[in-house]
Amino acid sequence: MKYYFVLLTILFLVPVTTTAQVSESSMRAYRLRHIEEALREKSHPSSQLTKTPLGTLSGEAPLASREVRISSGSPESEVDAAINPADSTNIIVGPIGLSTTMTLPIYYTTTFGTSWKKSTFQPAPYEAGVLVEGGGDPVFAFDANGKAYMSWIDLYLNPSSLDTVHTGMYWAYSTNGGQSWKRSTNGYIGNAWSIYNASAGTVDTTTGFDDKQWLAVDRSNSPYRNTLYAAWTHLDAKYFGVMLRRKLPNVDSMEPAVHVSSNAMKAVQYTSIGVDALGGVHVTFMGTPDTVNFGIYHVYSSDGGRTFQPEVKISDADIPGQSPDAKGDLIFGVRAPGNYPCPHLSIDTAVTGNLYMVWNALGVTQDEGHGTDIYFSRSTDNGKTWSPAQVVNNDSNGVNGTYTDHFYPSIAVNGKGEIAVTWYDRREDPANQVGRYYLARSTDHGQTWTNTPVASQPMDFNNVADVNGNFGIGEYTHVLTTSNYTIPVWSDGRDNAGRLRVYAAFISSASARVERLSSVDPGVELSENYPNPFSGKTQISFKLAAPSQTRLFVSDAMGKQIITLLNGKQEAGEHQLTFDGSNLSTGVYYLNLETENGIVRRAINVIR
Repeated sequence: MKYYFVLLTILFLVPVTTTAQVSESSMRAYRLRHIEEALREKSHPSSQLTKTPLGTLSGEAPLASREVRISSGSPESEVDAAINPADSTNIIVGPIGLSTTMTLPIYYTTTFGTSWKKSTFQPAPYEAGVLVEGGGDPVFAFDANGKAYMSWIDLYLNPSSLDTVHTGMYWAYSTNGGQSWKRSTNGYIGNAWSIYNASAGTVDTTTGFDDKQWLAVDRSNSPYRNTLYAAWTHLDAKYFGVMLRRKLPNVDSMEPAVHVSSNAMKAVQYTSIGVDALGGVHVTFMGTPDTVNFGIYHVYSSDGGRTFQPEVKISDADIPGQSPDAKGDLIFGVRAPGNYPCPHLSIDTAVTGNLYMVWNALGVTQDEGHGTDIYFSRSTDNGKTWSPAQVVNNDSNGVNGTYTDHFYPSIAVNGKGEIAVTWYDRREDPANQVGRYYLARSTDHGQTWTNTPVASQPMDFNNVADVNGNFGIGEYTHVLTTSNYTIPVWSDGRDNAGRLRVYAAFISSASARVERLSSVDPGVELSENYPNPFSGKTQISFKLAAPSQTRLFVSDAMGKQIITLLNGKQEAGEHQLTFDGSNLSTGVYYLNLETENGIVRRAINVIR
């Protein structure tokens, strides 16, 4: 890793020449810059964050103790997740981990989060004997029968040629809910490229660079049912656009790639993909026809991803760090290449057939001067036209000079047509530095929204990456839905020391209240108390895989601690105790188990 940091420093400081001639010098420079930024993100090099004084927190109370930590050990961020449509108790979560090198841990549950396990699968390049020096972008998808797919990117060095960076985009599959994974004999999505030669000081734009893939599986009853699709950005001297490959059911290799975006787009990035109820394939992305005017675009295929119709602009978007009037308007605490719109698509396949799009931006056609907001647009005609962009976050951003960033949204639609959108939000801090994860929900197809803070504690973006080489929170989060639950999954630095952990919240769609929480860490388990509901005494059981400092307490619905049941070192094994709730009035409370290796929270119900 140390060697690779040096190599990348050379890449960004020396004049760069290419092995291919590009007719437009400005376009050549633009494409090279994006390759460099993509490499920078994949390698996690250090960068400096300017520290400024904190503001005073204020605002709505959070969903009290409603999230659980689902990772442990090294810092983990940039997380994706998927839920099994054939068995909603099966969820897979995968972040990027950072220890002495990059890791891609895979957590899975087959009990809807009451217990979690970690897969032994270690995503790596196909090539044997190489040195993995970066990568990431884990992404997951299930087919209609419960077969899971995963994809990731590796940057690696060949020991025989340490001055050349190679890249590869790979895929694997699991038939047991994420426990184990298999790779096909041809497990590539994007080919393995030789991207940079330090001795020659050249970036090879002839072969190009593949960046940030997303997966989707056709779960409709169309002729393409269970076809796997992968869409990503390809950057080279001749084509800077979105590409797509598909894998048919019962075939273990991808078909040749097709171009998705047209030559009218001079540059694109940040894809998203979905499949509608009739098997139509929809791809969205940020694009620009001139590297000046940016927008969010949509393309559609009615023939299983073989061909795509011309792109339709969803909305203009003023992008921090990229739009001409926003070059210096960056999100505090996020590395410069991470200032982007994070556009995501979700399709209502059960009720309306509507397409829904979210992204963050400084404005639509110009920088509005009050930070990034979460924008939303809807299409009711399969992407032919889109509604004007509306802001989802309902705070008073911009009023009386307020400046607040809301960023990195994710979106999902459940089987009832209800929409969930999640993002990082800093409305509670006038200094725009301290924030927490938020949820917005709409039950009227995106016409109106409620906003609720999900995380019970905020994180300070002054310190969120201090102890991990500014690894940071990453660039992606995810929200899952069932007909009865909303499940946000995100990376959280609430200890304000850079020790990033992945959290999940299980929120009841009916009551906006958590019914059950669990930690992905297999070392901590908290059983449901018995009886529950209860009026007097109830039995509590929890299990520790290793000795740990442990705190067990009861909180109210707003997160205020009421009663401490345990606080001290506990040995490994199963522990039981009796809690007398006779002094509590009727209502919902929360049992909180906090250990060195994980956090578990459960709702408990007192009746009189």
